[in-house]
Amino acid sequence: MMTKEQVIKVLKNVNSPEAEEIFNKADQIREKIFKDEVHLRAIIEISNYCVKDCLYCGLNRENKKLKRYRMEREEILKAAEKASNFGFKTIVIQSGEDPSISSDFIGEIIAKIKEDFDVAVTLSLGERKFEDFLKWKEIGADRYLLKFETSDLNLYQKSHPSLKVASNKRIEILKNLKEIGYEVGSGIMVGIPFQTYESLAEDLMLISELDLDMIAIGPYIPHKETAFWRDLEKIEIKEIERTTLLLISLARILNPTANIPSTTALSVLDPKEGRAMGLKCGANVVMPDLTPEPYKSMYEIYDGKTKSKEWDEEEQKKLHQMLKEIGRKPSLKKGFRISRQN
Repeated sequence: MMTKEQVIKVLKNVNSPEAEEIFNKADQIREKIFKDEVHLRAIIEISNYCVKDCLYCGLNRENKKLKRYRMEREEILKAAEKASNFGFKTIVIQSGEDPSISSDFIGEIIAKIKEDFDVAVTLSLGERKFEDFLKWKEIGADRYLLKFETSDLNLYQKSHPSLKVASNKRIEILKNLKEIGYEVGSGIMVGIPFQTYESLAEDLMLISELDLDMIAIGPYIPHKETAFWRDLEKIEIKEIERTTLLLISLARILNPTANIPSTTALSVLDPKEGRAMGLKCGANVVMPDLTPEPYKSMYEIYDGKTKSKEWDEEEQKKLHQMLKEIGRKPSLKKGFRISRQN
């Protein structure tokens, strides 16, 4: 187990021989546990409405230039069918924090997907009432993804100015979700303004403390319609892409059986090699965006996210070819944590 000081040192020296050793060790652990299999999870972004004013996110409520949408029930189910037909074994229902999407509506979606397709269902709908979480789990939801974003309370407060919070309640929500019986995913962004190497090291420790089933670590990519766009000179983290890859590797070493995605943001930073690099550094999950147009182009969390084309046979072949080139193959399992039934 590395100390906080050791983590900080290696994060500040991402091109050191020690960093290379960490990359190699993480990939060895990944190979030992997951062999050559990669879990494929299809994301469907059902709404870009959001009541939060998070300073890093293009969906924030203050972005008046963004055209908003909510997908209809049949549109969501059609996208889920497409994902299932392409062989995805997990469907991720994601949105901005949109309380206008009723608990019953989500429940109906979960029930229909579980009835019609042999897939796991992951939800990523932000902070909701405990009763909603409980209801959705009873209906059949398998996982919940909620990034705690940062363990640094000062940074959390700065990122969410309207909350006036004394604590990051997402951490408590994650513990509640685990108690209910969800597989729980969470994580961080790397390189946001005002973030420090010290807070990244604390984040890594918190990830392990929470015993997460899925760990999502992605690079921060600015969006011009956010307040943080004006604070880019406050970014302390250097070589954000490589730092992200190193954190993925450290997360794998510290949490050997957790599912770790090579995030979409990595593929935006490096369209040719980003996804593959994440998989070579300890990741074992890929989560393509199967949101249909015109909605896909409106889910602007960060600049560049919506530029990729709508998922089709060609994109599917590219993904499978990339996996083949690095010696991997799509898993036929639903991707539950390795200690549980797959």
